[in-house]
Amino acid sequence: MPTKLYSITETAQQLGLGRVRVWQLIKRSKLPAQRIGHQWAISHQAIAAFKRRKRQRGVRWQRRQRS
Repeated sequence: MPTKLYSITETAQQLGLGRVRVWQLIKRSKLPAQRIGHQWAISHQAIAAFKRRKRQRGVRWQRRQRS
């Protein structure tokens, strides 16, 4: 079965972060991604692993909700 790949925008929505923040995570090698043409592709496994690592460390990484 092929691995599901997500764009930066889709990844940002799943993680509750902004697109720029996701791009920064990729650039800093905190979130594995691959370049396909002019776009970045992030695997479902990479997103799940990122969520697990952040949950284990207890780091607040989601965007704050505005009131």
